[in-house]
Amino acid sequence: MQAAGRLRGYPVDVDAGDLFRDASGDVARKWAAMADGLFSLADEAGLPVQDLVARQIVDLGMSFRIAGDDEERPWPLTPMPLLIGAEEWAGIERGLIQRAQLLERLAADIYGPQSLIRQGHLPAAVVAGSRYFARRMVGLEPRGNHYLHVYAVDLARGPHGQWRVLGDRLRLANGVGYALENRLALARGTGGLLSGINTRRLAHFFAELRGGIARDCQRESPRIALLTPGRFNQSYPEQAHLARYLGLPLVEGRDLTVSDDRLYVRTIAGPKRVDAVWRWIDTNALDPLAFDAHSAIGVPDLFDAWARGGLEMANWPGVEVMEAPAFAA
Repeated sequence: MQAAGRLRGYPVDVDAGDLFRDASGDVARKWAAMADGLFSLADEAGLPVQDLVARQIVDLGMSFRIAGDDEERPWPLTPMPLLIGAEEWAGIERGLIQRAQLLERLAADIYGPQSLIRQGHLPAAVVAGSRYFARRMVGLEPRGNHYLHVYAVDLARGPHGQWRVLGDRLRLANGVGYALENRLALARGTGGLLSGINTRRLAHFFAELRGGIARDCQRESPRIALLTPGRFNQSYPEQAHLARYLGLPLVEGRDLTVSDDRLYVRTIAGPKRVDAVWRWIDTNALDPLAFDAHSAIGVPDLFDAWARGGLEMANWPGVEVMEAPAFAA
């Protein structure tokens, strides 16, 4: 088969539900251009494209750990990306923004007036019965009025082409770092193929993410830290890469201390104030004095720092209660 038209023999023949088969003419041409380009790269290099991408994965240090494993595993990545047209993505984007706004209002009510429960719209057991419900957070409000700074979802495409949310990720945004690493590995391993089909860049998203947390700190040039459970956590490589890319100090609980309701990170130049924390640990583990006394990865008195307005937290402690499948209804 010649380089042009590599997808002419595409084996899937369905009425709906397949991204390539359902693609409009312009998007379908981009699928074809990407496939043709990958085959051309392989011919020029004398290697499978998978090997070219695998080299970038090693260079970037992309890895993950499965619970029980002693060693990290290389991150698996197919060289053929999933292409979604701008028009279709715009519809997904509108729906996810609406969903995030709804969850923001739900969080404000659950930890505020709880009117949905009192009026019978939300069963009390769904909230009070959750192990993620943080009773100590009731009545507290984030100073920037944002309970959610980072919102992630698990998406799936149904058999008739409709997009559905399988689950909301409010506790930990696992995957956001791998999305960045996937793009870097593909861009480096496939030359200019992604830019050649006008793929939307990710830099704007990450700039907005960091900027959104910074704006709520209400302080010029705030210091934002990424709080990790430690290097033995399954997604530690992802957290480390995100911290490097965003220019955030990667800290563990033992690196931090609270004084006069302010959070500080210990450095060789002395303690430096931290204005916001992007947390990658559960609410219950954040402060052993306020939540789980057995937590060895939290920071004593951290609760007082955010409760009294001295610290911004992304996401606000306790929002993970809304990850319960019951909320999907």
